[in-house]
Amino acid sequence: MFQRPYTWNKKEQWEPFWSDILRVSQRVLQAKDGTARSHFLGAIVLQQLPNKSGDLELRTVIDGQQRLTTLQILIDSVHAELLRNDLKSHAAKLIGLIENDEVFRKVAEDQFKLWPTNLDRPAFREVMSAQSPINYKEIPEKFQASKFFQAHRFFAQETQEWLTSESAEIKEKRADALVKTLRELIHIVVIDLDTSDDAQEIFETLNARGAKLEASDLIKNFVFQKLFEEGGAELCEKVYRENWLKFETSFWVTATSIGREKFQMSSLFFFHWVVFKTASDLVEREVFSRFKEYVQSSNLPMSTLVKQLSEAADIYESKIIKAGDEKEGNLDQHGLLIYRARIMETSVIRPLLIEVFDPAQSQIPKDELTKFFEVIESWLVRRMLVKATAKGYNKVFVDVLSKIKENREHAGSIIENYFAGQQNYTTYWPDDLELYKSLSNFSFYGRISKGRQRMVLEAIEDHLRGWIGESISASGTRVKRSTFQIEHIMPQSWQSNWPLSDGFNEQERNEIVQRLGNLTLLTEKLNKDVSNRAWKSQPGKPGKYEKVEESDLLQLNKKLLASAKEEWTDAKINERTLQLIEVIKSIWKVPAGHTVTFNSPIQDQIVNIEIIDLLEYGSLVPGQTLYAKRKEFASVEAQIHSDGRIAIGKEIFDSVSGAGSFVTKKSTNGWSFWLVSKSPRKSLKEVRKEYKEALSIDTEYDDESEDLED
Repeated sequence: MFQRPYTWNKKEQWEPFWSDILRVSQRVLQAKDGTARSHFLGAIVLQQLPNKSGDLELRTVIDGQQRLTTLQILIDSVHAELLRNDLKSHAAKLIGLIENDEVFRKVAEDQFKLWPTNLDRPAFREVMSAQSPINYKEIPEKFQASKFFQAHRFFAQETQEWLTSESAEIKEKRADALVKTLRELIHIVVIDLDTSDDAQEIFETLNARGAKLEASDLIKNFVFQKLFEEGGAELCEKVYRENWLKFETSFWVTATSIGREKFQMSSLFFFHWVVFKTASDLVEREVFSRFKEYVQSSNLPMSTLVKQLSEAADIYESKIIKAGDEKEGNLDQHGLLIYRARIMETSVIRPLLIEVFDPAQSQIPKDELTKFFEVIESWLVRRMLVKATAKGYNKVFVDVLSKIKENREHAGSIIENYFAGQQNYTTYWPDDLELYKSLSNFSFYGRISKGRQRMVLEAIEDHLRGWIGESISASGTRVKRSTFQIEHIMPQSWQSNWPLSDGFNEQERNEIVQRLGNLTLLTEKLNKDVSNRAWKSQPGKPGKYEKVEESDLLQLNKKLLASAKEEWTDAKINERTLQLIEVIKSIWKVPAGHTVTFNSPIQDQIVNIEIIDLLEYGSLVPGQTLYAKRKEFASVEAQIHSDGRIAIGKEIFDSVSGAGSFVTKKSTNGWSFWLVSKSPRKSLKEVRKEYKEALSIDTEYDDESEDLED
């Protein structure tokens, strides 16, 4: 009962875990001798409990309950889907991993190999005891919000998709590989304590002391062992001085974030270098083992290989990491791709860039290289704008890398043909019609993060200045990057100064103000100055039109002012939205006549973000104080419990809205009601939004919007 509730979620844990399972299963399918590398799931700590001879052996989970729970849910969902597909013999091989033999069961919970902490037990039992084929809609609604239900359904959907995406013959082979993976190739280190061991002391030692070894640390140790064997201490000193010393300078030891994880830049480089060399998909924790495999298969002297590493590192630093750093200046297509990929938090293209810049190979013709950059950027940006899934990007770019290695002189044409031919929802290149449908009638402001919105508006500004493709504008420089702020032309708080247009109601207005056509770029100072002003001047108060006309030089705003000298209306927002879509289609082009036809998958249900998610991610901490936002309740404070519940004095609430409603005595949105800090003021809604944007989670529109102020 001292354990926290189950907190793992789809974005951070379930999807990566399932990718690991599929990666090993694919290795089993491809292995000619039936063998494949295993997957290491980590370490767990158990403690024996006393039991009578012949009874079911019991252990308490001291550390590792999240991964053990996930593993149980995964195996159970796979078992259910195997039965759904009439693969009974395969399913029978898994039942012993999730249930105990009936002879050992004295109480109902003895059925399960794992029994969770108190709060989680009803939902766990309901999901794990559901009969196959499982109809998830029939599970009681009160359990459908639980992480157990969501995880089970996720793994079941993924299993069904993987088993049935090809022929019946392949389905059985895939089932064989999946079962073999789950039974034999998932490895765990188990520390099994007896009843006299101090479990807490061991838990603290494992979790709170020592420093994690980076992949670069392991690789360095291996490299210099091999160098010593090759040429002794003298060679080690020479190679260290000439080629390795750079990896220990500030740039290379700086921590950089990829998703939630942080890695030294050197470790990230080694990861991308191994992908570049092997043209194979891997995950960060496999870098060291795959590096060793490559070294052994290459038969190159270690001194030669380290020289190659050093040269690639110089390319990585100058042409891949730093190429798009300058905020001012006329970046070329390569520099813009680097800058925009960073804004989109896309690092998967880096192995491909190491390949095209590799000085040891023939130089790619300039026109092909330009097309290469344009195609990658168009594919990435268009998919971002239509909210296409980023799932599987690693594999996509490994496939492209393999094709370019075969004929690098035509890199641009190869990648254009590759993406133009994709008809799967995970790899397709959105055409003009989908781009139009996606951007014309939906919220742009809440659809993607502010950094990405600004990147798109910057690109539009550059285009309006004459920077089209590789053409150099005669009008001056590109717009200053990552500097301007996004401004709603018709403000979100429109009620005071912006009466409704004929034919539009309040709900339509609230949607329209979030569209692309109602957004522009302004300096921070001007953005604050114009705020919620009316469009045209009122007695004693200049309007937004006059303030922008007086102070701003952006082409975006010159064209805006020219089209709306008298008024800015809902109809004009829609008109400008269509105009900007046409510009976007010109900036990020697709081949002439390019169209895509496929059946879109059923979209995931809306994700409910809870306090426990924010605690797990580190956005909040147990014991943190919440403050009532409204002045009349200024003295009210609440505390966050480690299980995600909210305490006000002796009263405990399951949700922030429940706690807020207790204070106000009426229905209250707790995410807006509670502050995490008074100075500066920051609401729970803002914390939740930061979490959502960091993990690219789709939620209801209310999650996307901010308080009504620009």
